[in-house]
Amino acid sequence: MQVQRYISDELTHFIGRDLVREMRFEEERDERDERLYARLVSILRDRVLFAGGVPPNPEPGKATAKVHVSYTGKPELSELFDPNIVCFCDIPVGDVEIHAAKYGPFGLSFDRRFLLAHGVNPVLYLAEDADIEGDKAGKVFAEEMKHTIDFLGEIWHRREDMPKEVSAAAGRAFSFLLYHHFPLVKGFRARASDEDPENYYMEREWRTYNDFNFALHDVRRVYLPARFAARLRDDLPDYFGQVTFLD
Repeated sequence: MQVQRYISDELTHFIGRDLVREMRFEEERDERDERLYARLVSILRDRVLFAGGVPPNPEPGKATAKVHVSYTGKPELSELFDPNIVCFCDIPVGDVEIHAAKYGPFGLSFDRRFLLAHGVNPVLYLAEDADIEGDKAGKVFAEEMKHTIDFLGEIWHRREDMPKEVSAAAGRAFSFLLYHHFPLVKGFRARASDEDPENYYMEREWRTYNDFNFALHDVRRVYLPARFAARLRDDLPDYFGQVTFLD
């Protein structure tokens, strides 16, 4: 039995951060919401959440299957890795308003156990503005993570000159850190206000690599403004999950 309100048994994916940032003015709100509603219906019809929000191919409902992480080598922690991911937040239903203000009032949620069965994992948060070793934690961690990846990569690329067991161990560590550990480290500004778009800590983000396939009955809840409720029932008559209004 869950006794803590600050976690949820369902994790939510909101779909509108790009448009919320792009269309910030009140007179753009109706157009923005129309575009977000169309995006939500498309996701529910295709039964797939595309990494980055953009389909990688024109075939509806087809998801990629390979873990993809780009290593940029940039000095900023937030830009050091570019993983192909779908994100979810662990926020109780009654507290999603502050999140919706940053990402838009359209989204869908899944049962936590369902997502765990599909390899979804929480990120490790790092306060970039914390003081550590006379510097900021974000800079220190970015430098050390970059050093580790570059060092292991150099050993792997020189494997012909290395003992086989050494190059194999370096390659294994390189792959693990690059694909399954470092991209799960997410920086945030601990001194920022709760409403600051760069304060990610309260999202309690979970991630899965690449696109995420699901069946319509896997969707536990849909979020949208109340004025779209009738249209949702017409556009998706086979959806029988919960609907929560965010206005």
